[in-house]
Amino acid sequence: MAHEEKGGGGHGGLVYEYIYIAIIVAVLAGFISSLGYYSFALNINPACEAIKADEEQLQEIQQLAFSNPVVEKAPGIYDVYIYGRQYVWIPSTITLENPKQVTFYVATGDVIHGFEIAGTNVNFMVLPGYISKFTWYPPSDLEGELLLLCNEYCGVGHQLMKASIIIERSGEALDTTSDSGGFIEELISLLSITSPTGILAHG
Repeated sequence: MAHEEKGGGGHGGLVYEYIYIAIIVAVLAGFISSLGYYSFALNINPACEAIKADEEQLQEIQQLAFSNPVVEKAPGIYDVYIYGRQYVWIPSTITLENPKQVTFYVATGDVIHGFEIAGTNVNFMVLPGYISKFTWYPPSDLEGELLLLCNEYCGVGHQLMKASIIIERSGEALDTTSDSGGFIEELISLLSITSPTGILAHG
């Protein structure tokens, strides 16, 4: 009898183990399914694209970074070419006027670097042998000098690897803000001197 009870207890333990394994497999399957759903059905993927590049393509990014780093394709739409190496970003200063969409093409010729514009959502890795492509939509109220830094340790001079992104707002951007403020002031004035019936008639 004692032998039968012991055997029965062991069998019960196996049942619980199978239950735990089934739960773990179900949870993993749920995670994998959700990743597939977001990637393929909703097309939600990492914002940064790593493009495999040969030596000629990497040199092209380097040459553009030196000679023509900022290309305005349309008003406020920019392509920016940046080359990173220990312990500098090339170019060291980038100026963008009224930017709406900025696509960065960043390459390196030595080690892994981290590309981050402090205070924004621009944050991605730069890998040797690849061109990192990242599209950024700067907020319309963002203005001034931003710090571009390397957030991946790349050697003894890592802390020196930084550059400046300068956002300038002028022309239409300022005029639009001014017009909006004038419209609000006019609306407040209208509400203060006109009855509800008068406002409807005016509209």
